[in-house]
Amino acid sequence: MRRRSRPAAVAVSERYLWGSARSFEVARRLNERCLQWLARAATRGGAPPLEFFRRNRDLWMTFDARACSRAARLPVVLLDCNFRRVDWWTSVINHEATPPICSGHVYRHPFSEDAAPVLREILTEARTIAVSEPLAASLLFGAPSTAVALLSSLTVADIDQISVQHVLELRPRWAEKPIFWRNLLSASIGEADEAMSELYCHSLQLLGSDILRSMAARQKASMSLYLKGRILNVNDRTGP
Repeated sequence: MRRRSRPAAVAVSERYLWGSARSFEVARRLNERCLQWLARAATRGGAPPLEFFRRNRDLWMTFDARACSRAARLPVVLLDCNFRRVDWWTSVINHEATPPICSGHVYRHPFSEDAAPVLREILTEARTIAVSEPLAASLLFGAPSTAVALLSSLTVADIDQISVQHVLELRPRWAEKPIFWRNLLSASIGEADEAMSELYCHSLQLLGSDILRSMAARQKASMSLYLKGRILNVNDRTGP
């Protein structure tokens, strides 16, 4: 008996692909540059006063090209620029007053003077992937769908301006989690592929947790505005 084809199954599988090989190659290349940049900062005199540098300096000192290549395969870009903050990106794109998220002195680090070209490259690639593969952009940059839509609307002029005016917002992802970075550095310097696989999975878990917290915060803010509007309407109807 002739077997029936299953076009629906093929359509579903294609629809839910997270991204092309090119997108993940872009993420790997960005991560290599990120990690090389961080390693230089961590091993030179006067390293930035970030805990994940201080506590892991011994590992950064032995972090070579092989380790960099292994660590760069994480399916998440390891430099962040408020990608899950929809409110921040809305303000930036609308050219509104944008308070810094990283206002603490610990992020005014010495290597910020050469961060602009790194941020420009990240934003250029983020925009390209956000336009062509929004699901991949959400995964690679840790951005909710609304933020991905904002990234896709960036112009070349926007990217140039953000790279200069907001360069101090660029920072290592999960810099407040020195244990994650110690595990990543140890696994990449080591020989066990299983350890690296566990770190790949852990990075996705951390990313999902970040996005869920961001979504919950936006929902809470929206509900607060809704309730405030209802109270104002009630007051207007029952006023003197």
